[in-house]
Amino acid sequence: MAYALLLREALKAKKFRCFLDDEELAASFPLRVGIAKALRSSTLLLLIGSPCALESQYALDELRSFSKSRSRKISAIDIGGTLRDANPESELRLILGDSLRTDEDLERLNKGPSERVLGKVSQTFRFIRRNIIRTTAIASISTALILLLGTACILQWISSMETVKADFATKQRQVDHLTTDADQSIESDPRLAAQKLIDAMKISKDLREPVAASTELAARRWLTDAFSSY
Repeated sequence: MAYALLLREALKAKKFRCFLDDEELAASFPLRVGIAKALRSSTLLLLIGSPCALESQYALDELRSFSKSRSRKISAIDIGGTLRDANPESELRLILGDSLRTDEDLERLNKGPSERVLGKVSQTFRFIRRNIIRTTAIASISTALILLLGTACILQWISSMETVKADFATKQRQVDHLTTDADQSIESDPRLAAQKLIDAMKISKDLREPVAASTELAARRWLTDAFSSY
């Protein structure tokens, strides 16, 4: 217990956030909901592999809970070779697998972590912190790029719709102009009026809008008048 407390204080002095439940270090306490929540929000579990921890159901429960997420890291401090010499088929060893282990002399158990071990643990903490920052930055950049791409697509669509709208308006004005000219020239030049009407109908077809019923009736009259003049 002294080792865990001293390690926590040393890590806090280096500006690392760490969680340690001082009241539930004994093996007789079950894993509470609060502890489980703290484990879920942690990115690294650091096991102090002392002889007591090897027999602790509490430590095993923590490892079980934390190891459910493969994206999070488990590291261990091997006190006096306790983890090295443990049964390789034990559940604790199987959960640890290839997790990073740092050797610590047994005599340090009541003195706190050595500078060598503290340095390696700090290095592990910094590595994970950099990975979190890098992952967060990549996620933020990806989100920003997706938003920019979406905005660009929307702007392009709006621009395209404005172009279509402007083209539609231009062609509509052409149709109106041609039909007006045809109406004005039906008496004086039926053939010219018929040609203008035909041009107007072609443009109307491009607009995917049929000529109005009144215009169609007028077209029949104009065409009849135009061809009857021959």
